[in-house]
Amino acid sequence: MISLFLAGGAVRDMLLGRAVRDMDFAFCGSEEEFVQCFPKARKTNEHPPTWVSNGMEFCPLEGGNPDRDLLRRDLTINAMLMDEDGRLLSHPQALTDLQNGLLRPASSRAFFADPARVYRLARLAAELPDFSPTEEALEQMREVAGQGMLDALPPERVGGELLKALAAPLPSRFLYTLEKGNCLQPWFAELAGSSDIPAGPAPWHDNSVLEHTCDVMDSIAGQTLLPSERKKIAVWMGLCHDLGKTDTDRNLLPHHYGHESRGERAAYALGMRLKLPRLFIRAGALAAHLHMKAGMLEKLRPATLRDIVWEAYSKGFHKEFWALAGADSGKALQDKADSALKSILSVRLPPEKKGLGEASGMYLRELQCQRLARDREKTLSRNKAMRAVL
Repeated sequence: MISLFLAGGAVRDMLLGRAVRDMDFAFCGSEEEFVQCFPKARKTNEHPPTWVSNGMEFCPLEGGNPDRDLLRRDLTINAMLMDEDGRLLSHPQALTDLQNGLLRPASSRAFFADPARVYRLARLAAELPDFSPTEEALEQMREVAGQGMLDALPPERVGGELLKALAAPLPSRFLYTLEKGNCLQPWFAELAGSSDIPAGPAPWHDNSVLEHTCDVMDSIAGQTLLPSERKKIAVWMGLCHDLGKTDTDRNLLPHHYGHESRGERAAYALGMRLKLPRLFIRAGALAAHLHMKAGMLEKLRPATLRDIVWEAYSKGFHKEFWALAGADSGKALQDKADSALKSILSVRLPPEKKGLGEASGMYLRELQCQRLARDREKTLSRNKAMRAVL
């Protein structure tokens, strides 16, 4: 007969009054006994042994009993178990740290036992903005990183924590926490040292590349118009848009001439290294490539405006890209971009220009540019008339 315990984050979230998303269970007993109780469970991992049944995950207690299990978990606030009668078993510091908002390793060897836990801590810092890593946690992160223990981690584990952080209320804290713990290398190498690089010349920037990147990510995360899954893509675009600035020749600072093309390559490399979905890799590269021109939407020539709006739309990132562009520039660009796209899509080829291959496409683009030029003239005339009245 096995004993079941609701474990880890589910217990933590219940005590914090947060919605419980993942139900993970630990069991006391042999694997054979577990399989007898849950014959339809599917084993998904050998080390540690893990089963999934009805969307819930089951693992044996570390060390074979609750007391040893709690001391072998990642963080004190995750080192909690609730038995089938609703009784709470917790790490000696769990409830105090939960009350005081502290992210503390469950033991002095917690991150050494599983170095991927540093990324879980960083993700929780983004998901729980009222919680802060203890100095003990940061020091353990630095030791793990200094010993090169992060290098051989499976990229899917690091990328998985990042994807969760992108959906958090303050995704910036994922990067800030990794920076404080010296853990941006090797997986986020493009951002290592970015806190010492100016984001650009005054008056456009007065902070570092890392600070600006984090501000943009948080601004996008605070928007309410994007569905949650699409917002994650937009936040990722915010992370990627200025990656090219971290490779600027130091003699050129605070300017970052040509950082768009460097950033496109860096965003692609980062996404591939983390084995992120192709959708994210394409989005990050697009953000780096186009964001500078997008911020000048009102001043762009009709042809340039058409090409930027069309590229973001045709690649499937219209809303996400303009959310990024607005957060980056500090301007309200979405409505203007929507209006431009509507005009572009309203243009139709005359019958005699259809079926001509590339020539048809070139002519359609020309008509679209003409439509945008007319729209701009109408807007300028309307604004001029309104100023005259006032």
